[in-house]
Amino acid sequence: MRIDKAFADGYTIVHKGLVCTTSIPSPTSKQKIKGLCLALEAMFTFVFWAMNTRTEYGFGGRFLCN
Repeated sequence: MRIDKAFADGYTIVHKGLVCTTSIPSPTSKQKIKGLCLALEAMFTFVFWAMNTRTEYGFGGRFLCN
């Protein structure tokens, strides 16, 4: 995994933080909150480049760095 390689290269974790939180939803809004959490997870994964790719094009996020 990538984290194991980073530790082997001498990197350490110096800070951990909570990215997003929500209260326990009511039964009527549970499905909406689950959908929102899934969308946020996808957005954070894209923004923080949490996926590994074997191509030079990545997952379409390279244009954000130009």
